[in-house]
Amino acid sequence: MKVDYERLKRTAFLLHAPYVRGGLYGPLLRGYAGGPGGTAIVLVAHHFLWLCFFQAQRHNAFPIHINYMCNTDRMLLWLLSVSGQALARNTHLVSASNAFMASGPCTEMVIYELAAHSIISTVSGWHLNPAAVARNRHTEHATGMEARIHAEIGHATAGSGITQQEANFIVDKLLEKYENRLSNPPI
Repeated sequence: MKVDYERLKRTAFLLHAPYVRGGLYGPLLRGYAGGPGGTAIVLVAHHFLWLCFFQAQRHNAFPIHINYMCNTDRMLLWLLSVSGQALARNTHLVSASNAFMASGPCTEMVIYELAAHSIISTVSGWHLNPAAVARNRHTEHATGMEARIHAEIGHATAGSGITQQEANFIVDKLLEKYENRLSNPPI
C-alpha cells in the first residue's frame, strides 16, 4: 500500500482542522490483491493504515468486483462477512459497509441485492451506509428508497437476533434470485 505526498500534505492540514476524518476504502476484487482472501486482507489493512497514519475517525468500506462493478456477488458478500467479523471482533472502530448494486433503482433485483448486502453486513458487525445503484455509473439513477430499504432490512436483521448461519441461508436464497443477472442487470 502506497501513500502519495499530496495526501500526506492534506492530512497535515486536516489534523488541525475541526473536521471528522474518514477513510474510504474500495479495493478491487481480482485487482492487485487477487481473490477474495487477499482483498479481505487489503480491506482490513486499509483500516489500520488510515487509523495509524491519517487518524481516521470513521471508516467506509466498499470492496468492488472489477468486472461487475458491484459488491453484491457471492465472493464479495463473503469478503464483507469475514472482514467485518475480524474488525468487529478485534477493534472498536466505527466501520461502515457501503452497498454498490449492479441493478438500477426501483427494480426487483435491487431489492434482492440490498437485502443480501444488508443482512450479511449487519450480522458481521458493519454499520450500514447509503447505497449506490446502477454500478454507480449513471447520473440521476438513485432514489431515497434504496437507502431506506437498506436501513430497514439492517434494523430488522439486528432486531431479529438471527445467527450468521441463518443469515447465510437467507442470503443464499437471495443470491439465487439475482446472481445470474449481475453481468447484465436491469438499469
